[in-house]
Amino acid sequence: MKKLIVLIVLFCFLVSKKEVFKYEKIYNGIKSIVYIETIEGYSQWDGKLKLSKKIFYSYPDKLRIDYIDELNSVEIINGDKYYYSNDRLDHVKVRWNIPIINLDIFELMKNLNGKEILGYEIKDDLRLKIIGIKSKVDNVSYLTKVWIGEFKGYELPFKVEYFVNNKIVSLKKYEYFSVNDILDNNLFSSLNFKKRFEFDGSEACYITLEDAKRFINFFPILSSDKNYFLSEVKLIKSDNKVVLGLAYLKDNFKIEVYERKANKEDLKDIKFFEDKVLISFCDKDVYFEVLGPRKNYSDILNFCLSLSKNINFMLDGEYKDGQDNF
Repeated sequence: MKKLIVLIVLFCFLVSKKEVFKYEKIYNGIKSIVYIETIEGYSQWDGKLKLSKKIFYSYPDKLRIDYIDELNSVEIINGDKYYYSNDRLDHVKVRWNIPIINLDIFELMKNLNGKEILGYEIKDDLRLKIIGIKSKVDNVSYLTKVWIGEFKGYELPFKVEYFVNNKIVSLKKYEYFSVNDILDNNLFSSLNFKKRFEFDGSEACYITLEDAKRFINFFPILSSDKNYFLSEVKLIKSDNKVVLGLAYLKDNFKIEVYERKANKEDLKDIKFFEDKVLISFCDKDVYFEVLGPRKNYSDILNFCLSLSKNINFMLDGEYKDGQDNF
């Protein structure tokens, strides 16, 4: 009788236990990959939208994207240079680039770690795991379903469906051609473009704050004001200097902060534009540029005081410095 009870308990445990996906950074072993990504969006106004692109990646800092469209758009990243052109442009846009490449397929796989496996499917002799990511915000239900299969010994996403309140809003499909094959370096060469080059600033790289620290030569300073939420971290290369860009949100407005290594020539300054205000100052070895809506000028001044205790401003005729409470 005791043996029977033990077996029943074990059976109930196995049935009730959810199967979860375990992801072990397999992308570390992928030094090159070639695949086509097709994105389909569904809109009640525009109907079905479709975009396909062929992606070539070579570790650590080479990427080429060929857009399969009427413009034959091409993007190339090679080290610290970014190139873009299409059939309509008579030139190639060239931008400084931070050599960090995070492919969407790898980021997606990381987000699936520990998520529930909803089931399995066999398609074209390929066994696929179906994994779900569920969330609910303000009574709106979100679901992402991902079909994971094996290609050349690596688990990769083959299809992704995005749902809002049980209605599909977009779909991604992936078709893989090679993994860890040697790719011709000419694929990533600027010589592919038979046009003149025009410098077009810097290409922003959106990453985590921890990753950003590897590319800057100063210690980043964050706002101590808990009323603001850090919503964005990016790196920009300007005049051969790496600039850290941070975006903070509060209520219905955004403040942008740009930090870099300070120079002796850097001075405190306040500039007003039509609808923006830019405040510049230094603290120790960090130079700050703080940009926000002009109508929130006093809020932005107080925000600057949350970055540094060593600055001072005049606000509405009142002297304020970094020792004030805000």
